[in-house]
Amino acid sequence: MPPLARCALADSAVVTWPTAESAVREFSSTQMFDEIQREIAERGGRHQTTEIVTLDAQFLGSEKVGSRNSDELAAVRFTGLLRESPQEPAQPIDEVWNFTRPVDRSSGWVLAGIEQRGAT
Repeated sequence: MPPLARCALADSAVVTWPTAESAVREFSSTQMFDEIQREIAERGGRHQTTEIVTLDAQFLGSEKVGSRNSDELAAVRFTGLLRESPQEPAQPIDEVWNFTRPVDRSSGWVLAGIEQRGAT
């Protein structure tokens, strides 16, 4: 399986939503992008900073899905530590991110869902 597309956000130390919005839209399904926008709107304009302290990724596998197996689903498990405030200790994360693309590869991988698995 070829690597997932590299997002320009990975090269930035500090990213704000207006800066990130176009990259997130490009690498997310419509449903996932709508969910991300809803979560940001729920903050009511409060600024949030997230520091990724450590991050490990494990490819869990891929399979054909959809009507007539027209799409491919790949799952990647991310574990590590993140800090949402400089005053707080880093917290463990354990998430599975699901990516999809058409089997004919007419478009690239997009983030289709995130499953919170709890702390490691």
